[in-house]
Amino acid sequence: GPQGSATVTINYAPTAVSVSGGGEYCNTATLSATGGTGGTIYWQGTTNGGMLTNTASASQPVSSSGVYYFRANNGCGWGTQGSATVTIINGLPTPVTVTGAGTFCLSKTIVASGGNGGTIYWQGTTDGGSSGATPSSSQTVSSTGTYYFRAYNVCGWGTQGSAAVVIIPNVLPLSGTATSSDQRAVQTISSTQIIPLGARVNYEAGKSISLQGTFNAQTGSVFKAEIKTCI
Repeated sequence: GPQGSATVTINYAPTAVSVSGGGEYCNTATLSATGGTGGTIYWQGTTNGGMLTNTASASQPVSSSGVYYFRANNGCGWGTQGSATVTIINGLPTPVTVTGAGTFCLSKTIVASGGNGGTIYWQGTTDGGSSGATPSSSQTVSSTGTYYFRAYNVCGWGTQGSAAVVIIPNVLPLSGTATSSDQRAVQTISSTQIIPLGARVNYEAGKSISLQGTFNAQTGSVFKAEIKTCI
């Protein structure tokens, strides 16, 4: 007799959703969902295992830190959700403060603090530096100079901090024409300096003094040498 027929469509739950865009951002981030084949992707916000169908979307901006979810649905049910973790940073790191300035023998360790909301980086003697090569809040220096630390986050660089350090070297070689100043060394000062008229030069060495070379003090200049313990 006449045949009868029926058309049957078998549906399965949607495939899993993958979410990209996680990480650290300044103020806002945009998350994107892919996958969910066989269904419609829905935004679940921060609800783990959510079943919200009010926002069919595969892309959403966020402005708060958290773990965010997308999930796909069809008539057979919900597929496996996908998620991304976002950290939102609002504003630059706090200013950095550096301690350890002063005059020291041979070397000095300087320490940076502050920089909340970011990572502190060593900038060496670069004023206004923006090097992210050395994350550090402590450095030992052995040369005279002004040294800088600065903190960074995804919003940018915060206000730097600095310390002016004077290092008294172990051996101090001098040459040329001297100017009015104090010349200090932990042990040895060697010189071929000319001390001109009107110059007042004070040579200081720690513990056992050793002045080597030629000190040509011209008439009307002041030449002074002292032995001092370097503290």
